[in-house]
Amino acid sequence: MEIRPFRPADEAAVIDLWRRCDLVRPQNDPAKDIRRKMTAQPDLFLVAVVGEAVVGTVMAGYEGHRGWVNYLAAAPDHRRRGVGRALMAEAERRLRAAGCPKINLQVRATNTAVVDFYRALGFGVDDVLSLGKRLEHDGPAGGGGADAAADDEQAIRNLQQAWMAATARGDLAAVLALTADDVVFLTPGRPPFGRAEFAAAFDAGRGRARLAGDGELEEVAVAGDVAYARGRLAVTVTPVGGGGPGADGSGTEQRAAARRMAGYTLSVFRRRPDGSWALARDANLLAPEPAEPEAG
Repeated sequence: MEIRPFRPADEAAVIDLWRRCDLVRPQNDPAKDIRRKMTAQPDLFLVAVVGEAVVGTVMAGYEGHRGWVNYLAAAPDHRRRGVGRALMAEAERRLRAAGCPKINLQVRATNTAVVDFYRALGFGVDDVLSLGKRLEHDGPAGGGGADAAADDEQAIRNLQQAWMAATARGDLAAVLALTADDVVFLTPGRPPFGRAEFAAAFDAGRGRARLAGDGELEEVAVAGDVAYARGRLAVTVTPVGGGGPGADGSGTEQRAAARRMAGYTLSVFRRRPDGSWALARDANLLAPEPAEPEAG
């Protein structure tokens, strides 16, 4: 693994990595963030690469009083391999060389699990409040009127696509990052259930089946900090591995058939304090599709 300064040719891969790590928010245009950084201490914008693949990033800066760290990311398939630790070590080395006496960073309230990682690197939680004032508005958090509503609608459509992509990868952490803490799910034949029950079911299914979904939101309506979306969804569930010995006792391995479910969904979203959207309520009416008759 090599750690080096960002190059313009890295931009598409870096933004894709940030999206996979759920670092992109509607109010922050990642391409604009990169362009801004390239005008201010670009040598402190670092990427970790393996071969030609970008597997990690960190964006550091020093304004003469404190050093700051943003966009620390490690590709999901390279986590627990020291990528984040190595990036932080190199960022710290460069900040120290610049005369920086202390590094500050912020952790979103929805990502407190990462605090232990920073503690292990010697960081402590300061007794301070974090305040912010946006001077340039990249997205819906600072807009108004029709443009803001259109941006909100697109953000919710993007959330749906991110949900389906994370589900197909079996990435539970990425899926949960798209939900509110008090999310409630409604499905036919069972009582409403929350985040913990959803996570347990998702985790139990990993390794036993692959899920591939496709769908479209047919209606999205935004009213302030709440929105709803109605759509149609189809999910194909493909068992992993063989289906076991044949029913005829021959011992021949049988291949388990894929199941396809389809139906309508109605979802409610809530805007978070940082401007991003989270799934708050989700009702789906998916039902098994009839099996196609075998030719013969």
